Amino acid sequence: MPTRSPNTKEIPRMREFFTGMAFTAGVLGAYLGAVGILVKTFSWLADYPIW
Repeated sequence: MPTRSPNTKEIPRMREFFTGMAFTAGVLGAYLGAVGILVKTFSWLADYPIW
């Protein structure tokens, strides 16, 4: 039992760390993707004005 308790304590901590890292990476990726799409759209509009 003593050998199993540290593992059960450490695994959720690592899982929390990795889920936090994945969440941060996903938010940053979505933000950068939205900014890139906006920049592409505005540059396309500047190159080919509709009005």
